[in-house]
Amino acid sequence: MGEILLAGTTHYPLLLYTDDFMTTQMERHWKNDRVPEFWRNQKNWPKEMQEEYGPDGQRGPEAAAAHRDRLVEGFRRAAGDEVAELARRDYGGDPVSDEEWARVFAAFGPTVPSDDELARRLPNPALGEAGMQLMRHLDLVDELRHITCPTLVCVGELDAVTPVEAALEIVEALPTGLVRLEVIEGAGHFPWLDAPDRYFSTVQAFVATAG
Repeated sequence: MGEILLAGTTHYPLLLYTDDFMTTQMERHWKNDRVPEFWRNQKNWPKEMQEEYGPDGQRGPEAAAAHRDRLVEGFRRAAGDEVAELARRDYGGDPVSDEEWARVFAAFGPTVPSDDELARRLPNPALGEAGMQLMRHLDLVDELRHITCPTLVCVGELDAVTPVEAALEIVEALPTGLVRLEVIEGAGHFPWLDAPDRYFSTVQAFVATAG
């Protein structure tokens, strides 16, 4: 259901809480006054949403666990059972050490940003939590159908975090005929590092022909 309402769930798996809490997050979202009254009525939801959420959210924890399992399986394919279980703990809200997180981060792809590259980021702790709250309530999937310009969806074949399956969900939500899916062979979450020639040539060719 998160993939129907919350685009952020496909790009950034917001599974940083217990399964029960994920149901609470969804309830807070669809009961928000900013949601049109029509969509606050569960009877008007798509059939898939009704089945996944269940009466009064009864199936919510089960669905959250299933989405978490899918994320974990991506890490299992990339780095094996131990790293997959570390990812499950981390994305499930259980503490992991810096060393354990480093193993999870290393599975983001064959190549990950170096310490020097990461050091160029400008952290803003005051903004971080507020920004995360906004992301948790961001709903863009329904809006993708309104896009009228050519769109490139590019994903690394080996991406454990935002896998090819998630890219396909975005493609399916975009208007037919406007979207191009490019899967970068041998690349992970950072395809411009894993396969820079293929990645940048793909982007350049798309921009050159999109107009």
